Amino acid sequence: SYPKSLAAACADGSIGIFDVESGYKKMTLMAERLKTGRTPRDAKAALGNSQFIDRIIFLEHHNRTLVSAGADGYLRFWEGQWMESVPARCSTSVMPSNMACLVPAIHLHGSAIVDVKSDDENNFLVTADDVGFVKTWDISNYNWRSPSPDQVQPISFWQAHEVGISTIDIMVPSNTEDDLEEELHPLLFSCASDKCAKLWTVDGAYVGKF
Repeated sequence: SYPKSLAAACADGSIGIFDVESGYKKMTLMAERLKTGRTPRDAKAALGNSQFIDRIIFLEHHNRTLVSAGADGYLRFWEGQWMESVPARCSTSVMPSNMACLVPAIHLHGSAIVDVKSDDENNFLVTADDVGFVKTWDISNYNWRSPSPDQVQPISFWQAHEVGISTIDIMVPSNTEDDLEEELHPLLFSCASDKCAKLWTVDGAYVGKF
């Protein structure tokens, strides 16, 4: 994440941006409340209609755009004054941040996104939900200067586990052989409460289980 800023998500759907050195809260991001979500891992909880956020990440190669996801099944792309190049629409004290675009993750109806990860180059995004499904996205064409939901394209969607996913990650294998010039494709690693860790391609092809 940005060297001098820390992002922290709350159960009410807000995100606080803090200065790491002073601890000062620089701004609060708050999305309009939707009535389609529920609290992850507890469908009967009192916060069932909240914007409970389960994961936030910075996209370093997209000018440190912040992505949040959680109970309502949406991906939110945020822009603001924590960025290296601050967009003109976020350059005033009145509007220090802005939700750049809203992308419906379209997992199963009623499911909550519990994890979001991206590769080091921010070409891919992966989302995982509380009923065991995974979805991969192509974000290589995301343009922070003129963001649009059309720049976040789904690649594949599949059931990785029969229970809720605990964590997921995306990695690009290292080429350690000097005479091997073949391009190495990213792999996904998923782990769930079924005590299984599985390896997948970004297209959803099963590779192995640990």
